[in-house]
Amino acid sequence: MVPKESILLEKKQRELLHLITHIRSRIGHDEESKASNVILSRLFAEVRRIEIEQMRNHILKCPGLKSDSAAFQIAWSALDESLQLIERYEDLHESFQLSSTAALTNSILGRKVAHDDEGKQDATEDSFSDLSLADPTETSEEPAHPTGRGTIPLNNVSPDNESLKKGRHHITGTRFFTFGTILRGLFLDLPLLITCMFFMASYCSQSIYHTYYVPIMTSLKWTDERRSVEYTNYMRVCDMSDISTLNPDDFIIDPNSTTAKEAMEITNKHGMSIFPNLLTPETAAAMREYVLRRNRALTEDDAIWLISNNQRWSFPIGADDDPSVPPVLQEIATNEHFQKAIEVLMGEDPAMVEFTAITSAYGAADQHWHADNDYTGSQMHYGRSFVPMYSLFVPLQDTTAQMGATSACPGTHLCGVEGSLSEICEELNFQVTDTRGRLAKDEKDHVWKAGDGFLMNLNTFHRGPGHTDPNGAERVMLILTISPRPTGPYFDRRQISLGTSYSCKWDMWGLTMKDLAVIDKIKGFPWKILRTLGIYKHKGSHRNHNLLWGWDYLTVMCSRIVNDQMGFRWDDLEVFTNRIKKKGKIFSYLFGQIPNEDDLGETELWPKYFDETLARCFRCSKISFGICAFVYLITCCFRKRRSAAIRRGLFLIFPLVTTGFLWLYVISTSPWGQDIRNGVLYQSPFLEVDDATIGEVTLPVKTDVLFSSRLDSTLLAGQNYIYNQQPGNALYYKLLSSFSVPRATPGVVARGIVQSIIKTVQDSNGRFLQQNLFGDWEVMEQNDMMSRVHKNLVAHSNPVLNKIEQEMKYLISDAIYGRTRSSAMSHKHAKDNISRLMGSIFGMKLPAGQLPRPQPFYSPLLVVDVSKMRTSMKRKSEGKENALKEGDIVEGYFENDGWFKGRVEKFTGRNLIAVVFDDGEYRVMPRGFVRKFLPFKVGEKVGVIGSNELVSINHIYADGQVSAEDENGNEQEVHIFDLFRF
Repeated sequence: MVPKESILLEKKQRELLHLITHIRSRIGHDEESKASNVILSRLFAEVRRIEIEQMRNHILKCPGLKSDSAAFQIAWSALDESLQLIERYEDLHESFQLSSTAALTNSILGRKVAHDDEGKQDATEDSFSDLSLADPTETSEEPAHPTGRGTIPLNNVSPDNESLKKGRHHITGTRFFTFGTILRGLFLDLPLLITCMFFMASYCSQSIYHTYYVPIMTSLKWTDERRSVEYTNYMRVCDMSDISTLNPDDFIIDPNSTTAKEAMEITNKHGMSIFPNLLTPETAAAMREYVLRRNRALTEDDAIWLISNNQRWSFPIGADDDPSVPPVLQEIATNEHFQKAIEVLMGEDPAMVEFTAITSAYGAADQHWHADNDYTGSQMHYGRSFVPMYSLFVPLQDTTAQMGATSACPGTHLCGVEGSLSEICEELNFQVTDTRGRLAKDEKDHVWKAGDGFLMNLNTFHRGPGHTDPNGAERVMLILTISPRPTGPYFDRRQISLGTSYSCKWDMWGLTMKDLAVIDKIKGFPWKILRTLGIYKHKGSHRNHNLLWGWDYLTVMCSRIVNDQMGFRWDDLEVFTNRIKKKGKIFSYLFGQIPNEDDLGETELWPKYFDETLARCFRCSKISFGICAFVYLITCCFRKRRSAAIRRGLFLIFPLVTTGFLWLYVISTSPWGQDIRNGVLYQSPFLEVDDATIGEVTLPVKTDVLFSSRLDSTLLAGQNYIYNQQPGNALYYKLLSSFSVPRATPGVVARGIVQSIIKTVQDSNGRFLQQNLFGDWEVMEQNDMMSRVHKNLVAHSNPVLNKIEQEMKYLISDAIYGRTRSSAMSHKHAKDNISRLMGSIFGMKLPAGQLPRPQPFYSPLLVVDVSKMRTSMKRKSEGKENALKEGDIVEGYFENDGWFKGRVEKFTGRNLIAVVFDDGEYRVMPRGFVRKFLPFKVGEKVGVIGSNELVSINHIYADGQVSAEDENGNEQEVHIFDLFRF
C-alpha cells in the first residue's frame, strides 16, 4: 500500500508543476514578480517538509539503525535543522532555487508525473528547473536581502552539471522572450495602434468638417442680401460737427468717481475712453524689454504686416512666450474698475480676440486714416449680426506726440460711410498725448503715461502717426482686442466683425478676461490646444461653464475664410502650401494642393483645399490601417495561440474606435451640434415678414428722434444705448429729464408737456421715427408719437418704472427675435400681452383734440394792431425756419440740373454760402440758391445723377438704398446720394 505521505507529496508536486507552467505561459509574466515568487516559495516549502517527514519515517523504520547510534543522531539533527530553515525562509523564493541538501534538490528534479504526456512533462521540467537552479554562493557571510532577513546559507551545495545546463537554457529563453515581446510591440502592436488612431482621427475630422463646419461657413458668409435685411441702424453721413470732443478730459475715466455705466456712456459717445494705471511700471518695463528683444530676432514668418511698414514691427504674443507676458494679462484682467466698465459695455466676461505688440522707431511715417472694422460688416450698423470690437492700447513707455502717440477722431464710430472723414480727421489731427488730464499730479504727467490704457471702438477713425523724435525712445505699444464672448445657448447669432486682421497667436484663442486672470495656470500643454480647437477648456478657478468659452480658432477661421478676410485669401493659401512643401514629401502628399478650377471664387479656395486635405488623410489612413491589420492577422495565424493574439489586437484598437464614435455622439447631442444639424445656428436674426403694414418710410437724419425695434436685448449690453448718441435722441432725452410727470398728473397738463417736447424737436428740424419689422424707418403718426412721448415721460419720472420699461423691451425683443420666435405664442400672443401690460402700467388717457388757446392778456392803455402783429410774427417765424448755420444739411441749386444735397461749410459774405456737396465738390453759392434739405419721401419724383429721366421713389431702405420706378414702369435700385430734385 502506498503511504499517505507519498500520495500527498505527489499531489503537491503536480500542483506545483501546473502552477509553474501556467505562470510561465501567461502574457506579460515578469520573472522578477514578487507575488509569483512568494507563491512558488511556499509550494516548494510544503513539498520539502513532506520529503523531510518521509526521511524521518524511513530512518525510524530502518531495522539496522538504532536511535542511540551516532549516525541516527547526526541524520536526525540535520533533518531538524533543514526543517527550521524552511520555516524561517518560507517566503524567500531565492532560498528555494537551491535545496538545503543536494539530495532534496535531486529528489524534486528526479521525479516524473505519471499521468502527464511526454511533451508536457519536458516543458514542465524545463520550467521547474528554471526556478530550481542557480549558482551557489561562495562567501560565508549572508548577503543582504530586500526583506532584511538574509538568505539560507548553502555553502555545501554543489548542483550537478545537468541542473547548470538547464539554468543556462532558462536564461537564454527569458532573454529571447523579452526580445520577442519588444519586437512584437514595435513591429506589430505599435503600428496597428498608430494607424488605427490616424484612421479614427481622419474619419472623425472629415465627418465633423462636412457635418458641422461646412454649414457654419455657409451661414457665416456675409452677402449683399444679408446686408440689406439685417440692418439695425441707418446710413449716417458725418461731418465736422460729429467730432464729439477734442479734450481728453471728456473721456478719461476716474476710478474714484466714474461709475461703470457712466464709463459705458462715455465710450458709446466718443468711441473711446482712457483707463489710467492698468499696468505697474515694473510690469510695463519687463514687457517692453521682451518686445524689443523679440523685435531683433523677428523673422518674416512671425512678423505682421502693417500700414507704413518701414521702421515698424509687430508680432502676435503668446501667454507662454516669455515670463513677462502673464503678469501683463493678469494685471489688466484683475483691474476692478476696468473690468466692471467693459462688462457693462460688452456683457459679462468678454473674450480676447487679439494680443499683439507694435513698435515704431524714429523714421516711421504717418499711416493713413482708417477704421479697423468694415462699416458694412460690424456691430454699429448690424447690431444683431456682429459683436462690437474694442482695442485696448497700452504703451510700455511714456509717449509723446513726436514719438507717434495714436491719433483718433472721437465720435466717428457712429458714421455709416467714410465720406470725407479722412480729410476731417487730418485737419484736426487729435493725438492721445495726455492720459491723466485733470487727474495729473505733476506737470510731467501730461503725456501718455506708460501703463495707461486707451480703449477704442474699432469703427473709430484713427492712425499711427510717424516717429519724428530722433532722441525719442522706440514707441512700444501693446494691443489687446476685446469683444463679447459667444453665447450660443442664448440664441446669440452674432459673429466677429469683419475688416480687422485679428493678430492673435493661434494658441491664444478661446480665452475670456476671467481666463487672463489665471493665465499662468491654464496656458500650458495640452490645455491651450484643446481650448483653441474648442474641444475642452481647463476651468482654472472658474466654476460656471457659461462663462468659460471665448472665440475658438476654428469658428473664427470659418468666418474669415468665407468673407475673404486678411490671412485667408488666395495669396495666403499659396504661402501656406509652400510652407507645407518644405516639411517633406509625406506632408506634401497628406495636404492638398491649391485648387486650379477656374470657376471657383476667392472664398471657395480654402474650403476646397480643406476638403481635399481631409480626403487625402482619410484615404491614406484607411490604406495604412488596412495593411497593418492584414499583417497583424497573418502573423497571428502562425502563432500557437492565435485566438489570444487576435483578441489582443482587438483589445488595442477597441478603445480608440469607441472613443472616436463616442466623441461624434457627444458632439451631435450637444446644443451646438443640434443647432447646426437643425439649421438654427447662425441663421438670420430676423424672420421674413410678409404681411406687415408699411408706413411712410424715410432715411433718418441726425436731428431725428429714433425708436429702434431691432436691439433691446440683454446680450447686446451697452449696444442697447447706442441711440442715446443720436443728436435728435440726445435732445429728446434732455427734454424728458427737464420734466417730471408721475402717473397722477392731470391729463391736460401731461398733454401740454408732451406737445411742448414734440414741438421743440420739430423746431430743430427733427422727426419722430420708429423702426418697422423690416428694419426700415417710418415717420410716426401723431397719436403714436403722443403715446410714445407720454410713456417715456412717465418712465423717466420714476426710476422703478424706467427699469420696468427696459425689462419689458427685452421681453418683447426676445419674443420677436429669440429661439422660440417662430411659435405663435412668441410672435403674437406674448408680444400683445406684454404691450397691454405696458399700457396698463404707463397708460394715462390724454384729452383728445387741441388744447384751448390761452387768452391773451391785453393792457387797457395800449391798442394792438393784431394784423400787423401776426404779419410780423409770421415773418420772424419764416426767418427762423430758413436760418442756416455752419454744418447744416442743405440743397444747392444748379441751373439746368436741379437741387443737390450738400453741407454748409462756412459763410463767405453777407449773401454767400460755401457748400461742400456729397460728391466732394466745393462751391460758393448765393443765399437764394441754397435751402435746407428735406428728406426724400416715398412717391416723390426725383432725378438720378447720370440719367435725364425722372423716377418715382417706391421705398427707402435704412442703408441708403432706394427702390425707384421710371416712367416706363421699370424698377431700379439706386443710392440716395445719386438722387436730386429738379
